[in-house]
Amino acid sequence: MADTQDDDSCLRVGVLAVQGGFSEHRVCLQKAFAILRDQFQTINGIGKLVVREVRTPGDLDESLGGLIIPGGESTTLGIVLERDGFGDKLRRWVNLGSKVTWGTCAGMIVLSDKIVDQRGAGQFAIGGLHISTSRNAYGRQVDSFQQIINIIDPQLKQSMLCDPVPDNTPPGGTVPTRAPPTCSDLNRGPGVFIRAPSLVDTHSDDIVTLATRNCPDREEGVEIVGIRQGLLIATSFHPELTTDLRWHAYFLRVVHDQRNRPTP
Repeated sequence: MADTQDDDSCLRVGVLAVQGGFSEHRVCLQKAFAILRDQFQTINGIGKLVVREVRTPGDLDESLGGLIIPGGESTTLGIVLERDGFGDKLRRWVNLGSKVTWGTCAGMIVLSDKIVDQRGAGQFAIGGLHISTSRNAYGRQVDSFQQIINIIDPQLKQSMLCDPVPDNTPPGGTVPTRAPPTCSDLNRGPGVFIRAPSLVDTHSDDIVTLATRNCPDREEGVEIVGIRQGLLIATSFHPELTTDLRWHAYFLRVVHDQRNRPTP
C-alpha cells in the first residue's frame, strides 16, 4: 500500500484489519488526532495522520510508528495470522523495541506472555507483555457487560477529550454500549467488556496500571483492565465502542513521543 503523505508532516499508524472492530478504531483515531493536531504541529510540524488498515504482511512495515490489534475472536485471529508468515512478521515488528502496539480485548490476549486457559495445541500469541491472562474470563457473549472504570494514569487523566455525564452515575455503575462519554471527572470513564479477558497476574515491575474496574469479588476490590509496559499498551475492554477518545489520544501521544526520541 502506498501512502502519499509527506513523511515529515505525517504521523503513520496501523490497525490490524483482519477481523474485529478495526473500522471503529480508525474513526476514533481520526477524531482524536483532530483534537491533537494543533499541538503536534506546534511541536514538530506534524499536521496529518495516516491510518493504514493492515491486512497482509506487506502492509506492516517500518513506516508505521504504531499498531492497534483490535478485539474480536482470538482463536480466529490466530488462524488468520498463521497464514503466509503474517504472525511471524507481526511478532518481529512488535518486538523491534521501537514501535508502539496497543491490544484491545483479543489483542491483549495475543500480546500476553502467558495465556492460562489455552485451547488444544495452544493459542496464537505474539507475547511481549509480561502478564498472564485468562480468555473469556467472564463467560459467553451474553455475559458481556458495561461498567464505569477508574482511570489511574495521570497522562490518561489529563487527556480530557470527552464531555461530562450526569454526576449521579455511580462508580461501578453500568452504561449502555456507545453511550455518551461517561467521565464525569478525570478519574472515570466508560468500559465495554465483550467476552473480555482478565488479567490474572503481572510478572514485571515495568507494568504500569492505566485503569481498573471495581470488583468486589476480588480481595483487593479492583481488577486491572488497562496496562502499559514500555511501548506496549493493553486494555481488556473496548474504548473504540464509546465516545471517550482519551485512549486513542493517549496511543497517538505515545507514538508521537516515540517518533520524537533522538536516534541512538
